[in-house]
Amino acid sequence: MKYMRVILLLLTLLTAAPSGAQTAASLRMPAFAQVLILPVPFAHDPAPDWVDSNGSAMIAEWVPGGQSVHDWRQMITLTAIRGAAGSAGAMDRGLGMLRENYEAGCAAPVDLRMANVSRPTGSHGVQALVLTCPQVAGASFGEAMAALVIQGSEDLYTLQWAERFPTGAKEGAAIPLATWDERLQHLSTLRLCAGDQACD
Repeated sequence: MKYMRVILLLLTLLTAAPSGAQTAASLRMPAFAQVLILPVPFAHDPAPDWVDSNGSAMIAEWVPGGQSVHDWRQMITLTAIRGAAGSAGAMDRGLGMLRENYEAGCAAPVDLRMANVSRPTGSHGVQALVLTCPQVAGASFGEAMAALVIQGSEDLYTLQWAERFPTGAKEGAAIPLATWDERLQHLSTLRLCAGDQACD
């Protein structure tokens, strides 16, 4: 079972439960109306390690080499919902669903911290947050993630960088806040462009 992989695909037919060496990998990923240039620092292959789409929503995941989408320590996840960017309150609903999904898979209260990042190139809006679950339900680890909710020209996207950490360790075993701030800034360097543009 995949614990706590947080996605926004509950707006459509797909649902799912919910990052290492720092290299400057930028991956090109078509996602409905736009192409996204994604900063995936640990990508060992340009192709996602897992991807699925039903035509209305999509999800793509990358994990470091030696890990899998079923057994991972770090993961970057992109989700996209076709046509959702223009609906009233789309960004707020996206944030709400991130929190609700995280809470559903957590055996302890979830901490949410909002943050500020620059609006990614080619986007129409962004909200940034860090979610921390100290104990994933039915597991021996906690999980935290830096996440962006991104308003595209037509579609709504999320970009998430999650990491698991052992539970039962001394206080401070979870990833430091400064690390999450750095990861949010890194994620915000993504770029969006129209599908017919080179995105260079």
